[in-house]
Amino acid sequence: MARTKGKPAEGFDSIAQETDRVPRVAFERERGVVGVSGETGYYHVAAMTGGGDDRMAHELTVFNALSDAGVSLTMIKYHAHSVSFVMRAMHHEKAVAVIKKLGFGCRSEGPMGILNVHASDMRELSGVMLKTSEALMSVGAPIVQLGDSHRALYVLMPESRLADAIAATREVFGVGGPVE
Repeated sequence: MARTKGKPAEGFDSIAQETDRVPRVAFERERGVVGVSGETGYYHVAAMTGGGDDRMAHELTVFNALSDAGVSLTMIKYHAHSVSFVMRAMHHEKAVAVIKKLGFGCRSEGPMGILNVHASDMRELSGVMLKTSEALMSVGAPIVQLGDSHRALYVLMPESRLADAIAATREVFGVGGPVE
Protein backbone atom coordinates (compact mmCIF):
# COMPACT_ATOMS: atom_id res chain seq x y z
CA MET A 1 0.00 0.00 0.00
CA ALA A 2 2.12 2.84 -1.27
CA ARG A 3 1.10 6.26 -0.18
CA THR A 4 2.07 9.75 -1.20
CA LYS A 5 2.63 12.21 1.66
CA GLY A 6 -0.70 13.69 2.72
CA LYS A 7 -2.79 11.37 0.52
CA PRO A 8 -4.48 8.08 1.43
CA ALA A 9 -2.91 4.79 0.40
CA GLU A 10 -4.16 3.06 -2.71
CA GLY A 11 -7.64 1.60 -2.22
CA PHE A 12 -8.68 4.07 0.52
CA ASP A 13 -10.89 7.14 0.12
CA SER A 14 -9.33 9.01 3.05
CA ILE A 15 -6.46 8.82 5.51
CA ALA A 16 -9.06 8.33 8.28
CA GLN A 17 -10.47 5.27 6.51
CA GLU A 18 -6.96 3.88 6.13
CA THR A 19 -6.19 4.46 9.82
CA ASP A 20 -9.40 2.70 10.87
CA ARG A 21 -8.24 -0.49 9.11
CA VAL A 22 -4.76 -0.56 10.62
CA PRO A 23 -4.71 -2.91 13.60
CA ARG A 24 -4.04 -1.16 16.89
CA VAL A 25 -1.54 -2.64 19.30
CA ALA A 26 -2.15 -2.31 23.03
CA PHE A 27 1.00 -1.91 25.09
CA GLU A 28 -0.73 -2.84 28.33
CA ARG A 29 -3.68 -5.15 28.46
CA GLU A 30 -6.77 -3.85 30.20
CA ARG A 31 -6.87 -5.62 33.52
CA GLY A 32 -9.76 -4.21 35.48
CA VAL A 33 -9.76 -5.34 39.10
CA VAL A 34 -6.56 -7.24 39.80
CA GLY A 35 -6.81 -8.07 43.50
CA VAL A 36 -8.75 -7.75 46.74
CA SER A 37 -7.21 -7.52 50.21
CA GLY A 38 -8.06 -6.27 53.67
CA GLU A 39 -6.55 -4.55 56.68
CA THR A 40 -7.64 -4.70 60.31
CA GLY A 41 -7.01 -2.55 63.35
CA TYR A 42 -8.83 0.71 62.64
CA TYR A 43 -11.40 2.93 64.35
CA HIS A 44 -13.93 5.31 62.82
CA VAL A 45 -14.28 8.52 64.83
CA ALA A 46 -16.55 11.54 64.42
CA ALA A 47 -15.91 14.89 66.13
CA MET A 48 -19.11 16.90 66.64
CA THR A 49 -17.78 20.28 65.52
CA GLY A 50 -21.19 21.88 64.99
CA GLY A 51 -22.51 23.83 62.05
CA GLY A 52 -22.52 27.54 61.44
CA ASP A 53 -19.83 30.09 60.78
CA ASP A 54 -17.27 28.56 63.17
CA ARG A 55 -17.48 25.08 61.68
CA MET A 56 -14.26 25.24 59.63
CA ALA A 57 -12.31 26.81 62.49
CA HIS A 58 -13.51 24.02 64.80
CA GLU A 59 -12.50 21.36 62.29
CA LEU A 60 -9.03 22.89 61.94
CA THR A 61 -8.72 22.98 65.74
CA VAL A 62 -9.48 19.25 65.86
CA PHE A 63 -7.05 18.45 63.03
CA ASN A 64 -4.25 20.52 64.60
CA ALA A 65 -4.72 18.96 68.04
CA LEU A 66 -4.76 15.42 66.62
CA SER A 67 -1.67 16.16 64.54
CA ASP A 68 0.13 17.54 67.61
CA ALA A 69 -0.82 14.33 69.44
CA GLY A 70 0.75 12.23 66.66
CA VAL A 71 -2.54 10.83 65.37
CA SER A 72 -2.57 10.12 61.63
CA LEU A 73 -5.97 10.32 59.91
CA THR A 74 -7.33 8.86 56.70
CA MET A 75 -10.72 8.67 54.95
CA ILE A 76 -11.74 12.13 56.20
CA LYS A 77 -15.36 13.04 55.54
CA TYR A 78 -17.12 16.33 56.25
CA HIS A 79 -20.71 16.28 57.49
CA ALA A 80 -23.16 19.10 58.25
CA HIS A 81 -22.34 19.17 62.00
CA SER A 82 -19.29 16.93 62.33
CA VAL A 83 -16.17 15.62 60.66
CA SER A 84 -15.33 11.91 60.63
CA PHE A 85 -12.13 10.05 59.94
CA VAL A 86 -10.37 6.74 60.31
CA MET A 87 -7.28 6.01 62.40
CA ARG A 88 -5.22 3.07 63.58
CA ALA A 89 -6.62 1.42 66.71
CA MET A 90 -3.49 2.26 68.70
CA HIS A 91 -4.41 6.00 68.44
CA HIS A 92 -8.11 5.64 69.21
CA GLU A 93 -8.16 6.36 72.97
CA LYS A 94 -5.73 9.27 72.63
CA ALA A 95 -7.79 10.80 69.80
CA VAL A 96 -11.07 10.56 71.71
CA ALA A 97 -9.45 12.16 74.77
CA VAL A 98 -8.02 15.02 72.65
CA ILE A 99 -11.39 15.71 70.99
CA LYS A 100 -13.23 15.70 74.34
CA LYS A 101 -10.58 17.94 75.93
CA LEU A 102 -11.28 20.47 73.16
CA GLY A 103 -14.94 20.47 74.28
CA PHE A 104 -16.40 18.65 71.27
CA GLY A 105 -18.65 15.63 71.39
CA CYS A 106 -17.21 12.44 69.96
CA ARG A 107 -18.59 9.23 68.51
CA SER A 108 -16.47 6.20 67.64
CA GLU A 109 -16.93 2.76 66.13
CA GLY A 110 -14.50 -0.10 66.10
CA PRO A 111 -12.68 -2.20 65.63
CA MET A 112 -12.99 -1.62 61.90
CA GLY A 113 -11.44 -3.19 58.83
CA ILE A 114 -10.71 -1.80 55.39
CA LEU A 115 -11.48 -3.79 52.25
CA ASN A 116 -9.09 -2.82 49.42
CA VAL A 117 -10.18 -3.43 45.82
CA HIS A 118 -7.10 -3.00 43.57
CA ALA A 119 -7.09 -2.02 39.87
CA SER A 120 -4.59 -0.54 37.44
CA ASP A 121 -6.77 2.53 36.77
CA MET A 122 -9.75 2.47 39.12
CA ARG A 123 -11.30 5.76 38.01
CA GLU A 124 -11.64 4.60 34.41
CA LEU A 125 -13.52 1.40 35.30
CA SER A 126 -17.28 1.24 35.45
CA GLY A 127 -19.29 -1.05 37.71
CA VAL A 128 -16.61 -1.60 40.38
CA MET A 129 -18.64 0.06 43.15
CA LEU A 130 -21.80 -1.74 42.03
CA LYS A 131 -20.16 -5.19 42.07
CA THR A 132 -18.40 -4.45 45.36
CA SER A 133 -21.66 -3.29 46.97
CA GLU A 134 -23.48 -6.41 45.75
CA ALA A 135 -20.72 -8.63 47.16
CA LEU A 136 -20.84 -6.86 50.52
CA MET A 137 -24.63 -6.97 50.64
CA SER A 138 -24.56 -10.72 49.94
CA VAL A 139 -22.56 -11.33 53.15
CA GLY A 140 -24.16 -8.62 55.31
CA ALA A 141 -21.09 -6.37 55.44
CA PRO A 142 -22.20 -2.75 55.85
CA ILE A 143 -20.32 0.11 54.20
CA VAL A 144 -19.41 2.64 56.89
CA GLN A 145 -17.24 4.94 54.77
CA LEU A 146 -15.49 4.93 51.39
CA GLY A 147 -12.24 6.21 49.96
CA ASP A 148 -10.56 5.82 46.59
CA SER A 149 -7.39 6.48 44.65
CA HIS A 150 -6.31 5.87 41.09
CA ARG A 151 -5.40 2.30 42.00
CA ALA A 152 -7.86 1.24 44.70
CA LEU A 153 -11.27 1.49 46.30
CA TYR A 154 -11.24 1.45 50.12
CA VAL A 155 -14.32 0.32 52.04
CA LEU A 156 -14.49 0.76 55.81
CA MET A 157 -16.61 -1.83 57.62
CA PRO A 158 -16.82 -3.64 60.96
CA GLU A 159 -13.73 -5.82 61.35
CA SER A 160 -15.96 -8.83 62.14
CA ARG A 161 -17.34 -8.75 58.57
CA LEU A 162 -14.04 -8.25 56.72
CA ALA A 163 -13.05 -11.88 56.02
CA ASP A 164 -16.45 -12.66 54.47
CA ALA A 165 -16.34 -9.39 52.51
CA ILE A 166 -12.90 -10.23 51.08
CA ALA A 167 -14.03 -13.71 50.00
CA ALA A 168 -17.25 -12.44 48.39
CA THR A 169 -15.52 -9.57 46.58
CA ARG A 170 -12.76 -11.83 45.27
CA GLU A 171 -15.41 -14.20 43.95
CA VAL A 172 -17.35 -11.42 42.21
CA PHE A 173 -14.24 -10.15 40.42
CA GLY A 174 -12.60 -13.56 39.94
CA VAL A 175 -9.33 -12.47 41.56
CA GLY A 176 -7.09 -13.31 44.48
CA GLY A 177 -5.05 -11.03 46.71
CA PRO A 178 -3.37 -7.77 45.72
CA VAL A 179 -0.93 -7.62 42.82
CA GLU A 180 2.25 -5.79 43.81
